[in-house]
Amino acid sequence: MAASPVKMAQTAGLSVSSAIQLKIGEALRSKVAGDDAQERAAHIWGAQGERWFTPEDPVWRVHADASMFPAGVTALLLQMLHPMAMAGVAGHSGYKGDPWGRLQRTSTYLASTTLARLS
Repeated sequence: MAASPVKMAQTAGLSVSSAIQLKIGEALRSKVAGDDAQERAAHIWGAQGERWFTPEDPVWRVHADASMFPAGVTALLLQMLHPMAMAGVAGHSGYKGDPWGRLQRTSTYLASTTLARLS
């Protein structure tokens, strides 16, 4: 069983609010990036070699920023307003049967194409 935020705070020397924030962040990351998020992040961020984009490129800065999450949700909500877009999604996506899996695959794709190595 996972440690409570209070126990985490006491053990790590964090405030209770920081420990709660950490637990919420871990839960959100697990949902968005999957249970193996740490391993995939290490593979993407830890890989040496040439990348498609550099940290100075706008696409890297935008996708690496935490604001990407609420912006992505906003974009999905806006997309839902267009009937043709939703017809395409409904016809070619498995989001209804596995919405979290669909989100995880999308986040992996974005991270890989934006931040990973060329090879």
